[in-house]
Amino acid sequence: MSTDKNLRLDMEIVHIKDIRFGAKTEVRSGILFINKQEMVEAIADPFFSSIDIDLARPGESVRIIPVKDVVEPRVKLDGKGAGSSFPGFAGAYEGCGEGRLKVFKGCAIVTTGTIVGVQEGVIDMKGTCADYCYYSKLNNIVVVGNCPDGTEPHAHETACRLLGLHAANYVAEAAKDAEVDAYETYQLTPVDPAAKLPRAGVIYMAMAQGLIHDNYIYGVNAGKTNPVFMNPNEIFDGAIVNGCCVIASDKNTTWDHQNNPLLKELYKHHGVDLEFGGCIVTPTHTVLHDKERNSHAAVRMARSLGWDVVAVVEEGAGNPDADLMMMIRSLEKAGIKTVGMLSACCGEEGTTDSTPEADACINTGTDADYIPVHLEKMDKVIGDARQIRVLSGGSLDGYNGDGSVDVNMVAIMCSMKPDGDDQDVLCGSVRRMGKNEDYSLYMRNIFFHKYFFHEINVLSLQYILLHFPCNT
Repeated sequence: MSTDKNLRLDMEIVHIKDIRFGAKTEVRSGILFINKQEMVEAIADPFFSSIDIDLARPGESVRIIPVKDVVEPRVKLDGKGAGSSFPGFAGAYEGCGEGRLKVFKGCAIVTTGTIVGVQEGVIDMKGTCADYCYYSKLNNIVVVGNCPDGTEPHAHETACRLLGLHAANYVAEAAKDAEVDAYETYQLTPVDPAAKLPRAGVIYMAMAQGLIHDNYIYGVNAGKTNPVFMNPNEIFDGAIVNGCCVIASDKNTTWDHQNNPLLKELYKHHGVDLEFGGCIVTPTHTVLHDKERNSHAAVRMARSLGWDVVAVVEEGAGNPDADLMMMIRSLEKAGIKTVGMLSACCGEEGTTDSTPEADACINTGTDADYIPVHLEKMDKVIGDARQIRVLSGGSLDGYNGDGSVDVNMVAIMCSMKPDGDDQDVLCGSVRRMGKNEDYSLYMRNIFFHKYFFHEINVLSLQYILLHFPCNT
């Protein structure tokens, strides 16, 4: 461990090329073997009428429906939180964001089973759906948790959320002795004041709307918290967990929090052309006075931290737009350069509300609710394909007799997030609005419907600093 007071997180990366069932849960030659029976016993929960484990690899003719969450297996190897991750659920609070973390790249835990909520999504491992879904590129260990009839939705969400976390912990802990393929270190080291680098931060919006539209911060429903400062390492280390059943196309899974690409990119620039000042995680409520309280609290915190430029990152669309615009307006009035990062939820007409201060935005995807997509028949379905009838983006007649399904794009996991292979296109979606330009029409015309920009050189706040001078 470094003697530096700032948190240091050392990631030991294991690249998973394939997944198979085997006599022992372990990694050999890049293949993750799973002892199915042992895993089922390890994550057993009397809440469920049955639990099963299945496998879905990239390119296979497999459909997973309904998808509840995606989680990357990770485990802390030393310190107070050794043996687990996700503090507040399975891990220790002390030590989060520092120490040695074993990370299993190229695979994920995907939870599915009998639907109770209405906004879970679909993942196909090949075909049209896979063109728009990043998770189709992962080796997925699918945990099927079925529950008895009459299950209460909130109890169901809780049980499924814990099932995914326990499954991820089991895999990572059982395979923790795997040979390491690569190392990554994250630490916000001190920056020489003489460099006079702009101080950049992220306001990280966490859905907290109730009605199973909630994220969890250190095991606590975000709706019960206030804006809080976080070192980005804490987010990498499982401090934020998805419990949100917002539409599948643009929600942040637990996997998305663990692999947040903006935070990784800002680390690359830390001490080079900016000083990364960390994150303010703020809950997004439905009630106006809660929005106002959290918005102003987050802005005061940003001012106290001395941030010069801020990215406000939205989850979801619609109601959270109010929180986003409140914060952008308040930050700009406080003299802090601000860029909004959001999916354009403008509908077919391309109309939306905004504030004049929101004149530098990054479109991370466009509302695809009205775009129909035909998903081909898959040879194998994990879950129940007929559940497409009750998914957001599905319909009562969406399930076809030949095994194919017809949905709107919004039903596909992460489909409102841009194609990470094309940074030039992503950069082209960022611009400064003129005083007489229509923000909503601009957002409509920048249309992306590909998978999220993970593990690539994504646009950083430095781009904003270089190309968009401060508001006057």
